[in-house]
Amino acid sequence: MHPEGHCETPKDLDNAISLTFLAAASQAKFWELKELADLDDAITVGQIAFKLCPPGHVIEYLCRHNLASNLCTRFEMLGSMADLDEAAKHGRATVEHSVEETRLKSLATVGFILSRRFSVRGETADIDTSIDLWREASRLCPPSDPHRLHVISSLARALYLRFNHQRDTVDLQQAIDLAHSALELAPPGHPDHSKTLLVLTSLHRIRVENSDITPDGGWASELRRAVLAPQLNVDQPKSANNSVVPDVLRDSNTPENTIEQDAIGSYGAGEVGMKDTSNSSADSTAGNMAAHANISHFQQLLRDVVFETLEKAPPRMLNTRRGILCDKDAQLSSFEASQQYKKLLSGSSEPAEQLEHIRATVADYFQYATLSHRWGKEEPLLREIEGKVIYDMPPTDGLVKLQSFCRTALQRGYLWAWSDTCCIDKVSSAELQEAIGTMFSWYWSSALTITYLPDVTATGSLTDSVWLKRGWTLQELLAPRTLLFYTQDWSLYVDQDASNHKENDVILHELSMATGIASRYLTDFYPSMEEARTRLQWASTRRTTRPEDIAYSLFGIFKVHLPVLYGESKADAMGRLLAEIISRSGDTSVLDWVGQASPFHSCFPADIAAYQMNPYVQPIPSDVSVGNMRKSVSAGAARRLRDALARLPLPRFINRRLTLPCIMHRVTTVKLKRRVYEIHAMGLEPLEIPSSSATLQAGSGSRLPYVLIHAWHASLLDTSTEDPNTAAYRTMAKLEQPFSSLLLVQLPHNEYKRIASDCTIIARASDPISIAKSETKMLHIV
Repeated sequence: MHPEGHCETPKDLDNAISLTFLAAASQAKFWELKELADLDDAITVGQIAFKLCPPGHVIEYLCRHNLASNLCTRFEMLGSMADLDEAAKHGRATVEHSVEETRLKSLATVGFILSRRFSVRGETADIDTSIDLWREASRLCPPSDPHRLHVISSLARALYLRFNHQRDTVDLQQAIDLAHSALELAPPGHPDHSKTLLVLTSLHRIRVENSDITPDGGWASELRRAVLAPQLNVDQPKSANNSVVPDVLRDSNTPENTIEQDAIGSYGAGEVGMKDTSNSSADSTAGNMAAHANISHFQQLLRDVVFETLEKAPPRMLNTRRGILCDKDAQLSSFEASQQYKKLLSGSSEPAEQLEHIRATVADYFQYATLSHRWGKEEPLLREIEGKVIYDMPPTDGLVKLQSFCRTALQRGYLWAWSDTCCIDKVSSAELQEAIGTMFSWYWSSALTITYLPDVTATGSLTDSVWLKRGWTLQELLAPRTLLFYTQDWSLYVDQDASNHKENDVILHELSMATGIASRYLTDFYPSMEEARTRLQWASTRRTTRPEDIAYSLFGIFKVHLPVLYGESKADAMGRLLAEIISRSGDTSVLDWVGQASPFHSCFPADIAAYQMNPYVQPIPSDVSVGNMRKSVSAGAARRLRDALARLPLPRFINRRLTLPCIMHRVTTVKLKRRVYEIHAMGLEPLEIPSSSATLQAGSGSRLPYVLIHAWHASLLDTSTEDPNTAAYRTMAKLEQPFSSLLLVQLPHNEYKRIASDCTIIARASDPISIAKSETKMLHIV
């Protein structure tokens, strides 16, 4: 047995050869179709073949070389450092055992892999070894060798990467000298001339930026050309030390932009480290300038469509293949390296003719999954995962959850994923404000919301999960159109073949029973201020870690945009929300609550739990009631009342003062009888409330400071007929029905304050004549 597990029988050799060629076939298929499954097959079969290879046999070299190539390519797609480490191991072995005919290819392979690993980990030993390998490769390449341009350009890039890490100007000067030599090998007319010139001018610009010197005379014009020249990637990423790394000087780092398409070092299919210079430049990431000039208008159109699409998406998302966090510029770069982008570029029709196809392609590419969950221990934050591959990070409870979420999203076919733990910069108050204001729309726009329930086992019940009791998860339940619940072990809840649990009647019934939300809202919810009281009731049993978040978590549901002021009281946060709802919608049903009043305003409750009781629903008047109105009240009196009500403006809330339209009934008598207050008010039948629910002053006459009001909203006007008399009588019939009234006490300066009660105060008009004489008012309540 070979030290690394190889077998040494003739049969093993035959099998190794067969499997190596089978792996090569899968590799070729991958480069043709770009299907990850083909690359996985090539790697798996290659690993089996390697174990069967006799040590030192030429088939071992070929097997190792192909494995290094394929593993490195998969690293670029999935971001697993294990793949890159294994690629480096096989690559080093090919260098150690290479012969003269294969040494150049081996040196280039390992030179690239170590340079790439340095870009991720920043270990000096990798870049030092990479430079040594590229130097040896350059010595093996005579000036006439077609690969020399690629080799010295790659050496220049490696030297620049070390300069960018260590700031040694000797490395930068050597990179510049090599770039000059590369340009001599790519004179005007050469397919790589524009790209090579761009590398050189970029290095000169960096040299000027890092010193007090001015550019060499002849190169001043080249620097100007570099600034003015159209570039495919105008947004330049930053390295680990925040210095700018021009696109032409960095390694490829997008999953679709595989290593054979690197900006300086493009690698042909199945041959990492060397490329066929006769046809690769047209497919390179940078492209050549002439080709770019011809399609720049179309590319700009594509970019416009991308940013139009991303405008509705979160500013950062996780690439589920690579496990890295990407901002919108990185997402654009990923798209521009994708097969979808290349197919669009190769389209023969005019851009305007295929605009809808472009939009559909871009929208499909940027579909994303969102995570809904309850925060747990050690959740990874943005600063902790930025610039790292989450699949390679040490596991914590929160990180394992994030990794599982991304893998699940990828298995479901989504390249992009968003989590509220690490995709928001919570240090930035401006970004946090924006995120809270738009989070509902992110869940709404997502292609799938993956809901993780760690407290639900495979045989457990959804209704037992604490997820249903948290404030923020209400919008995460309502907003998504496609939602899947995953249990403790990341298996699907109940229906293992489900694609959307919102289409499962059994689960919808469970959710409806547990939350009190009717199924129609769970499947077809739209953010607005309609039915505000009902929406507040949905949230009334939920809790948040930070008290003020109970209000902030409702901003998206009501479609309001208010400042997020962490540190304010729960009462102030809820008060601002309720004030916005009543001012913008006029919906006075938000005043229908029982319990303690808020210190923010007497008409608002101290806690959202005050909305747990079902709202009072006023009975619908019958035709008999309308007929009684016709008999009792003249048409003119009925129309005058309706016109007076129609003229009432919407409620206004300014400086903690509510101006409320209403029908006012002055209290004439308050009697205390056996722990019950009996209240008489003008135009109302006598009513009773428990004395324990409020404290009132007993008495009678004009000295009593109390009024009962029927808060008014335009929706109470009858609009079912065009006949004004009928509409007026139907409005009066509505006013005849029992209603939920507010008890107010009059204060100095013609202001009022609500008296909170532990029970709903139901009042009813005494007769049709009293209704016709109703006193419409705009009261100022504090």
